[in-house]
Amino acid sequence: RECRERQLRPVAVRRDGGTVHSLAAEIGQGSDTMLAQCVAEPLGVPLHRIRIFTSDSDTAPIDLGSYSSRVTFMAGNAALRAAQEIRKDLVAAASVLTGYPAEGFVLADEKLVYAPKPEIVVTFMDALQEAIKDRGALIARGCYASAPPMGGKHKGAAAGLSPSYTFQAYVARVSVDPETGFVKVKKMWAAHDCGRALNPLAVVGQIQGCVHMGLGQALTEDFRYNRGNILDANLLDYRTLTSKQMPPVEVFMIETNDPEGPFGAKEAGEGPILPVAPAIANAIHDAVGVRLKELPMTPDRILSAILDTKQGRDANPDTTSRRSAGTSSPRPMTKVGAVSQP
Repeated sequence: RECRERQLRPVAVRRDGGTVHSLAAEIGQGSDTMLAQCVAEPLGVPLHRIRIFTSDSDTAPIDLGSYSSRVTFMAGNAALRAAQEIRKDLVAAASVLTGYPAEGFVLADEKLVYAPKPEIVVTFMDALQEAIKDRGALIARGCYASAPPMGGKHKGAAAGLSPSYTFQAYVARVSVDPETGFVKVKKMWAAHDCGRALNPLAVVGQIQGCVHMGLGQALTEDFRYNRGNILDANLLDYRTLTSKQMPPVEVFMIETNDPEGPFGAKEAGEGPILPVAPAIANAIHDAVGVRLKELPMTPDRILSAILDTKQGRDANPDTTSRRSAGTSSPRPMTKVGAVSQP
């Protein structure tokens, strides 16, 4: 029942191509392309043969939504399983046309090739015509509803468990002016384990976007209230980094093969955001010797922490970091901070 209600992905293949019906929302993260890839790959056809419909609730079941870094992992798995059912129909048709066992056929480049004898070839259209002649369009549904059973049977045993986890390691180089508390990010290095990258260009772009979002969270973005009134109700007061403020980002896409993900893929949606703020905080601490524990790390908060540290050093010089003496220098201090984040 859970599969029927939550994660059905109807896939239909006709002479004019294939259609995928899904309500996984495309919000710029590339999920439509991902769904097409997960269907086209097992069928051995190019992407232009696959059409994606993600906005019609009459033809697609409800989806949980594009959040929690779940779309590639869950919707991709569901689309892949539906395509694999269609593949079974196509290889069965190729077996009928050639007389060779269905399990020996490989689909690629719009052909079904019998692997033990590569000279035995059936075109995709011939196999499709044979498969649909007595039944019409090939239709299959795929489901991926939940992770495999994990943990114990006690209450809360499954809280926070996932079938897959990503890992990151980030480095930030920042310049901090100890006279003003102003921080300038010079460069970011971002290494992200995304499993197998189904769309490498999109993964790199996603990581770069996550760095931009994380820098805003770390340094500028603050949503304040005063008796229920929003104080940062526009983009002048709620500051995000402009293109000129965005530092160079060097992305290291670390590919692994996750056994649970579609074709070995994992997420690259929210995981790349997490290490940004800790890396910036570590770099600030390395530069001026103060540990910020509140976001955003604005110049006034940094300067206040520097002054508090300086007063503490004057009161107890034996317990204060030597780097705190940097408050007397008018020159910005450039330091590096790193963080690894599972």
